[in-house]
Amino acid sequence: MKFKHFLSAFLLFIFATLSNSQMLPEEVEPEVSSDSLTIQQKVTDTIYFHYEFHPGDTLVYVVHTNDSLIHNFDEPIKKQREEKIMITCDSVDSIGNFHLIYQTLSLLQKEWKDSKDTVERTSSPWIGRKMKLVIDSLGNRLQSISLDSMHIAASLGGSFQPYLFFPIQNSSSELGKSWLVQSSDTLVENAFPPAKITQTSLFRAKEKIIIPQDTVSFISFVKTAKGIYGFQTNDISVSVQNVMNIYGELQISLKFFVPSVYFVTQEEKLLFIMDDGSKIPAWHYSTTTFELQTLSRFSENQNKKEKNKNNKKK
Repeated sequence: MKFKHFLSAFLLFIFATLSNSQMLPEEVEPEVSSDSLTIQQKVTDTIYFHYEFHPGDTLVYVVHTNDSLIHNFDEPIKKQREEKIMITCDSVDSIGNFHLIYQTLSLLQKEWKDSKDTVERTSSPWIGRKMKLVIDSLGNRLQSISLDSMHIAASLGGSFQPYLFFPIQNSSSELGKSWLVQSSDTLVENAFPPAKITQTSLFRAKEKIIIPQDTVSFISFVKTAKGIYGFQTNDISVSVQNVMNIYGELQISLKFFVPSVYFVTQEEKLLFIMDDGSKIPAWHYSTTTFELQTLSRFSENQNKKEKNKNNKKK
């Protein structure tokens, strides 16, 4: 519960900071130098961010998660999880939308309660299942479908776990500026049938960071969201309602224009509604980091093949 209080306080602090920044006048009064009495105009930096994929691109992310789940006021279940996910660009259509194939390659999860020993898991029915996402350069989801799943299943992080591609709306912003985004997403990469969420996000352009061999645009956001999920079998019918508070930090590579690091903390308040009308509350707290491990760009692969062919001819 300490995490819950911390996250709530942190979100309030962020909202207060952003609100204060919005109260500042849009135009800054020019400064007058006391030495030369010349007018000096303040210069505002702008950072740029968007997504860019090419057919054949293959990205592998390592995802680390720490989370805890409280179900119906029972003892918390605690988890540490490492996953590898692969995203492949299948094609780019005539208007520049990216057709991406998303799948989980592997996982290692440690799960325990304070009163019980740790249990390790390396298998899940979600491993290897392929999903298709069609997004534009600003992360808007135009299509999300499951390619090879017609059976009920979910990732170990749950149907509402943090996900990588979401609308950012703008492609540039002055540093320190904020903007509001409202959207609805179908989270096909988390479960089948998929959960659906409606969210309001307040983004802020933080800074441009120079790192070895790359430069990244760093943006942060606070988000509130409501989600629904449900499934039905011959034996049972369950629906889930979810209210979420989220804080995230996203770094977008300016060399490759893909997410390089994404950190997110998420608080979920869930309500399970059973087919007999009974209701079971639950709370899920998680901290997740996506980090780009490898990026294989199709054009680079082609160049390597051409060089190998030329070397063989020699």
